[in-house]
Amino acid sequence: MPGTRDNRRCDAVAPVVRGAGAGAMGFDEKLHNMGQRVVGRAEEVAGKVTHNQRWEQEGRARVAAVDEDTARQKAKDVAKAQEAAGHISRDERLRLERRDDA
Repeated sequence: MPGTRDNRRCDAVAPVVRGAGAGAMGFDEKLHNMGQRVVGRAEEVAGKVTHNQRWEQEGRARVAAVDEDTARQKAKDVAKAQEAAGHISRDERLRLERRDDA
């Protein structure tokens, strides 16, 4: 009917749960990291504008934490790819991942 609202729920959209994927760095993790990076940059800029050093430092720290998490996820993806290609064993990959998480 024209002019009526369609309130049906789309079943194709699944809820986003951080860390739910078992494969490469998932879309939800990338989205979370991107959001945290934006928040960190905004916090850093707000600190500069208001001359608040604490906000500026917290913003830089948040961005650095996101960069570290992204690098850790990429290293895990590389280890998984090397295992799939037969370059390293599963035990070696798991050992490397444990070392990265520590």
